[in-house]
Amino acid sequence: MENPGLRSFLPHVHDAFVAIREGGEVQFVLVEASALDGSATTDKSFSLIFHSQSPTLFPQDIFRLEHPVAGECEIFLVPVGRHKSGFVYQAIFN
Repeated sequence: MENPGLRSFLPHVHDAFVAIREGGEVQFVLVEASALDGSATTDKSFSLIFHSQSPTLFPQDIFRLEHPVAGECEIFLVPVGRHKSGFVYQAIFN
């Protein structure tokens, strides 16, 4: 995925993206993709929220995520919370 924008991710909300980490593959499910400036869609400022069911809390880092349709991209993910079966991560694009 070259120069990913919000429109690149919107069709993949609720899809799993896979990252290769120490110990194997980790799935990150994209649960939200939203513009930060209040508009319906923008490719300049947006947020992505991912859930991971891994019991491991990963520190903020650049993750190489792979998706069968969208392709590959590197995203800086930051842990921002927990959900009932794992952790929540956010990426901000400005």
